[in-house]
Amino acid sequence: MLERVLFRSGVRRMADGASSSEGACMPAHTYPRMMDLEDFSLPEVDPASQTDPDEDDTSSEPPPPDPNLLSITRDDLAAMQQQARDEGYAAGAADKDAELQAFYTGCLAELTNAFKAENARRDQALAKASQVFVATVVDIVRSLTALDGTVLQGMQRDLLADAASFARECEGDVTVQCSSADIQRLQAALQTDSGVQVEALSDLAPGIIRISTAANTIVIDPVQWRKNMAEKIVASVTALARERMQHNTGQA
Repeated sequence: MLERVLFRSGVRRMADGASSSEGACMPAHTYPRMMDLEDFSLPEVDPASQTDPDEDDTSSEPPPPDPNLLSITRDDLAAMQQQARDEGYAAGAADKDAELQAFYTGCLAELTNAFKAENARRDQALAKASQVFVATVVDIVRSLTALDGTVLQGMQRDLLADAASFARECEGDVTVQCSSADIQRLQAALQTDSGVQVEALSDLAPGIIRISTAANTIVIDPVQWRKNMAEKIVASVTALARERMQHNTGQA
């Protein structure tokens, strides 16, 4: 350790009449001189350990808190991170659910519209097919009623049966006049009716039947009869076909 000492050097003079034992008086022409001396008897001290007392006082005092800084523990930080993660997952799941819901709603709407369009197309096709069917049936019936007499023998038998039935319904004595070609069938149909008399006339064409009573005379013309029967058949078939068409359309 170095110590600074001050000593005086120079010429030392004694005052007149004074002894050296009385002490020294102030010398003349002296000046101070600084020297660095080291004392090896003192223990060595680390200069880094020597601190300024003023610095120790300032370092021992805690610094004022910074309002912009936030202190948080590790557990609180982990909890906040987990909470943020859970909230993010929940928000993402909600968004995806909304997207899926919108997607499925759009798909169902498209399917519904497609089914409606397909049903409308089928209804239109069914209605058109039904109309074609009705027209075809009507044409077939009309063509059947326009055939010649050899094909319409069954209708001729129905004509004679209708004439016999009409004669039975008349009151009083009834006379039925027909051609020689129809008399046998009319007699067989009216043989049990005692009030009906069947006669054959040569001037009557086959199929023409004249029914006479005391009040009226009715002539049955096979052509007109077939026409009336054809109209009834066409009307019945048309009504039945239209009813079936409406029923099928309602089920579709």
